[in-house]
Amino acid sequence: LYFEDDFAKLYERSLHIFEGISTTINGLHIDREEQLIELSKAYRDSEFLFVTGARGAGKSGVVKDFIITMNIDVPVFYLRAEDLDKSHLNEVFTSMGITSSLGEIESHFSLLREKVLVIESLEKVLELSYQNTFIELLQYIRKQSGWTIIATGRDYAYQQLAFNFLQPCSINFSSINIEGLEEGQVEKVCEHIPELKSLVSNNSLVELLKIPFFIEIAVRAIKNGAQ
Repeated sequence: LYFEDDFAKLYERSLHIFEGISTTINGLHIDREEQLIELSKAYRDSEFLFVTGARGAGKSGVVKDFIITMNIDVPVFYLRAEDLDKSHLNEVFTSMGITSSLGEIESHFSLLREKVLVIESLEKVLELSYQNTFIELLQYIRKQSGWTIIATGRDYAYQQLAFNFLQPCSINFSSINIEGLEEGQVEKVCEHIPELKSLVSNNSLVELLKIPFFIEIAVRAIKNGAQ
């Protein structure tokens, strides 16, 4: 029975990370259908999908939108890369207040035919004191069937992560790159937030304002009276 309690803890923690991810700019949701189609195809073909992109391009938001549109029956769990900075995988779970052993968790998960683990900010694995725990997690998940890992991470780290971790573990992985917004999408944001129009008409700012993160900062600054 106590596994139900552990499962609830895992799920609550996942929900906390999931709900902290924004998919709107100042309340406006931007439809990124092309990226979602690409993500959907890649999801079907690989056991590890790396969603890369520059800082603030909206990687986590696109993954969140994908999960919302997925078949609702698939349980999705979230981890942050820094959660893995423990000397063993056991410790990662116990630090979340989980009392079941790795074997018990595995046998319960085996009852779920399909499940997804999303790892946020995978580039941070390169900075962890205990990088081996990530390898341990990959091996642990590979022993079980039905898992797909979707990791978001900055594009600069992709080669190194693939070379140091994914290839040695014989993981069948693929990647998709999330670019900034297209001009039509930026125009939509400007219709919603007219104050941005003057910024977008400045040629040196156009490329910056295709990045949702920078639009968000610009909007906050404008609202605070910045010029």
